[in-house]
Amino acid sequence: MAQRKKVEPAELKPKTPEQVVKAEKKVPVTQRVQDNNKKDLFMAEVNLSSSEGHVLKTKTNAMGKWQAQLPPGKYVVKVSKMDTALQKKLETQQDIIVPNSNSAVLLPTLIINRE
Repeated sequence: MAQRKKVEPAELKPKTPEQVVKAEKKVPVTQRVQDNNKKDLFMAEVNLSSSEGHVLKTKTNAMGKWQAQLPPGKYVVKVSKMDTALQKKLETQQDIIVPNSNSAVLLPTLIINRE
């Protein structure tokens, strides 16, 4: 029998330690979202866009907090919620940097003004 030469696909080749860290490292990030009356915004939509163009969508919980596992890098956080009393959409955005850290990141409270 003839022996076959094993060919490894590119995606199965061993990765360098730098590639493994970049691909697998994610930092837990949490932030509270409130209006200017210090009322937590429940079920507000949160869109996180990285500088590489990746988008992650989540929502705030009953305490107005969102959380995500994000690779280190720069992000734009966009938060929006429909205010049924005012019949208008409340929106804000913020630039954040997720450090290359082994500990969780707690961002300062994000305030959306109701006018």
